[in-house]
Amino acid sequence: MQKYQAISRWVIALICSLCLVLGSTVANAQTERTAFHKYVPYLHESYALYLGDGTSYYRKDYLLEFKPDANGVFQVASYNQANEAVAYIYQIREDGLYELARFVPYTTVADLRYSVEATDSEESLVLPNKLEANVSYKSGYDRSIQRTIVATDVECQIDDIVYYDVVKVKQVQDNAVTYHYYAPHYGLVLVTNADGSPIELLSTDY
Repeated sequence: MQKYQAISRWVIALICSLCLVLGSTVANAQTERTAFHKYVPYLHESYALYLGDGTSYYRKDYLLEFKPDANGVFQVASYNQANEAVAYIYQIREDGLYELARFVPYTTVADLRYSVEATDSEESLVLPNKLEANVSYKSGYDRSIQRTIVATDVECQIDDIVYYDVVKVKQVQDNAVTYHYYAPHYGLVLVTNADGSPIELLSTDY
């Protein structure tokens, strides 16, 4: 009888341990998803203004045209100073943010989230769910862009605004190095050259 009682206690202890491990794993996964969502660009406000260095543009207005559906698919449009527009289709997944399609030129406002281009197999990973230093991943539709998370606790100041807990991502494309900075509750706030000179930045002056 004592033998069976000992075995029962051991089984109960084992079950409790497994529950604790599983609970901790689920909690960590939920924490990762919550943290990741805070950094998704173009999602936290319906409008955002970016200022460029003039190399490709001086200003771009970004509009959240269609919010995430049940599958996390949403649509953003950008308009430069010449009123030339581009539409982007993104999807928030368990493992990160993906760009599903882009439309150039984009001349008429339309919901393109369920278009052929947005539902084919071509996609580009913009930001992984796992936001940790030294995490590397391939980006671009042809996976030719190498991206690496450099740090997740960067302090970034743009004009009079200081962003904390910024995720800094190094991007290498065609041998050119750029750095992309993602701030919680704002998304992409800054892109710089390798020497730190700004290429584009999020503006609050509008």
